Amino acid sequence: MPTVSGTPVLTKAQTHGGEMSMVFPEPAGTRRSPAVKPLKAFRSLKGWPIIGWGVAGYSQQPTEEEIESMDITLVNLILASVVVVLGIWAYARKKAGAALLVGMAFGLFAIAHLLTLLGLAGTLNTLLIVIRTLGYLAAMAAMYRIGTRN
Repeated sequence: MPTVSGTPVLTKAQTHGGEMSMVFPEPAGTRRSPAVKPLKAFRSLKGWPIIGWGVAGYSQQPTEEEIESMDITLVNLILASVVVVLGIWAYARKKAGAALLVGMAFGLFAIAHLLTLLGLAGTLNTLLIVIRTLGYLAAMAAMYRIGTRN
């Protein structure tokens, strides 16, 4: 295990072995070389600590890129859910079929985002393609209905 000023650290390269190792904090004021980038034992994602490797379907602790991707997917899930609620509300209020179709489309997108956040995107790739395709078809049908209305 590499050390920085005598303190053991866990590097990104060591996380791919599948074993969980303890990360010891660096002493205050320690400067490390750019080649050694220690990971924190507990990362924070949306304020919730990630404890262990099995979070969100990852076999290893998520990288910065994976965390950023999860952030984007979480925002997409929230926004798609809001559009679903607005679509149902608009349908209930105006009986507009196009609003219901848009709500259904974004409901399908929300399901795809949720499956991705749960770490199932790799194993359910074909299902996600079908779900998203159906979502786009529902959105296209809604736009067609709006466009052909008198």
